[in-house]
Amino acid sequence: CEHLYNCNKGHTYRPAINYFGKRISYEEMFKNIDMLAAAFYSIGVQKGDAVALCMLSMPETVYTVYGLNRLGAVANIIEPRTNSSRIKDRINEAHAKVLVVVDVFLSKIIEIASETSLEHIVVVSIANSMPLYKKILFQIKARGKFPKIPVDNRYLDWAALKKQAIGQELPLVLYEKNRPAVTIYTGGTTGVPKGAVLTNDGITAMEIQSKYDVPLLYKGKRFLGIMPPFIAYGFVFGMFIPFCAGLEVIQIPNFDPNNFAHLVMKHKPNHIVGVPAFYEALSKSKEVGNKQLDFLMCAITGGDQLLESTEISINQFLHEHGCKYRIMKGYGMTEMGSAATFTSTDEANKPGSVGIPIHSTTIKVIDHETGQELAYNEIGELCITGPTMMKEYYENRPETEKIMRLHSDGNYWIHSGDIGYITETGNVFLKGRIKRMIIRRSE
Repeated sequence: CEHLYNCNKGHTYRPAINYFGKRISYEEMFKNIDMLAAAFYSIGVQKGDAVALCMLSMPETVYTVYGLNRLGAVANIIEPRTNSSRIKDRINEAHAKVLVVVDVFLSKIIEIASETSLEHIVVVSIANSMPLYKKILFQIKARGKFPKIPVDNRYLDWAALKKQAIGQELPLVLYEKNRPAVTIYTGGTTGVPKGAVLTNDGITAMEIQSKYDVPLLYKGKRFLGIMPPFIAYGFVFGMFIPFCAGLEVIQIPNFDPNNFAHLVMKHKPNHIVGVPAFYEALSKSKEVGNKQLDFLMCAITGGDQLLESTEISINQFLHEHGCKYRIMKGYGMTEMGSAATFTSTDEANKPGSVGIPIHSTTIKVIDHETGQELAYNEIGELCITGPTMMKEYYENRPETEKIMRLHSDGNYWIHSGDIGYITETGNVFLKGRIKRMIIRRSE
């Protein structure tokens, strides 16, 4: 939170959030963060506590995460679209006494609340920060669709939480190295989803690296925030780095991929992070037609495989529509705080490659069976180390030790489970995952 403030203290008048057309300045955002910190402290949240979040990309999520960070508490970010049983498990695993939930998902919480450790359940409407006329329209359309807040002392709405901040002084929370900031759950590609504990230092390191590797992201004005905050990619590149860059983040809480082209043409963002399918759909959209995309500076993709043929087609489309820059690619994982490689230069942006290791991050390829480091262009498992690495899987030492291993160089390395190779120029190419490979031994 302190790093975020220091990045913007000279221009707090700028718009930080654009939510359904309502602009919220950096000054107002920081005031709300302080207010939420005081409110949470007043209901018993202290340094080291975990607070569960079932939220979407919306201003209240920003205020909550950074308000908790001011207290030294940990935001345990849960995928709200998952089933109620899984949400219950996440809450109890984190020993969370407080939950903040969007009203859209309240019915799931009512179903399992009695089986959790929760003492306070804060309910916020998705319409809370909308412009007044849009809020009224939303409330009319949503009438009867969401359950009412139960008459129970544990439940309080957003307005009631804010009142708790009145007259409340904040404690002084000093810096501690590698203090946990957020817990974000993995996608489950390596088995059952696990809570990756990301630290203040690691997340801040990712932003500092971005200044070297994505300098274009620090130019322009508008960022289209379509990735959800409950994945590391969406959290770090949607709720932290754009704010550190002083951008106006257009938050879309209920993003529909079918509306991607419409959102791009409506908001004309300078920067977007998404997955390959979004850009492929954009290139085929009739809504774009012959219109120019010269406003687009960073079209960043990650989170899924981008076929080389599709990449070439998208780049041709961008060029034909006035965009000066090719699509930018990255590769990473939750355990590394999101990104590990990026196509930071034209030379690094080779078709089929996911780029080169980002600043201060090292990648090597090993033989999965022997652990021996392989040479350039030899295919093996990608191992990654660097300052953005997670602290651990929350309360899961066996799984932590499986993926985060001490090597002979004295460093811990993340064993990604991804198969690929590195060229002499440092370009990383992916070939698949270990579990999907069929290895036939010679007799």
